[in-house]
Amino acid sequence: MMNYSDPPEHQRRRRIVSSAFSPVRMRDMAESMRHIISEQLDSIAGQPGIEVVHDLTKPISVRFILGHLMRVPEADQEIFHRVRQKMRSRSTTRRSSSRRTGNSSKSRARPPQDKRSK
Repeated sequence: MMNYSDPPEHQRRRRIVSSAFSPVRMRDMAESMRHIISEQLDSIAGQPGIEVVHDLTKPISVRFILGHLMRVPEADQEIFHRVRQKMRSRSTTRRSSSRRTGNSSKSRARPPQDKRSK
């Protein structure tokens, strides 16, 4: 993910996506975003409570990314959701298996060395 990467990898990833978020492009997408947000708010209206990330922000961002940045037709977006769910469940299974066997990558990782302390 770009948010968690350090230079120069962060700059490389940012250059790739920057044109998608230019001021002109964002103005062009504003009406579509209003529509997506309005539909999502309508879908959760009247519920006694919501989980903001799961019920609001994630569906909005997924529809925006798939529909507007990747140009996936709305009718085909469900395919992406199913694939993502399968990938997530496999990832969760692998992580829990690694914890049981003690083979997690975190247990093998070494902390960075401070070159000044040598």
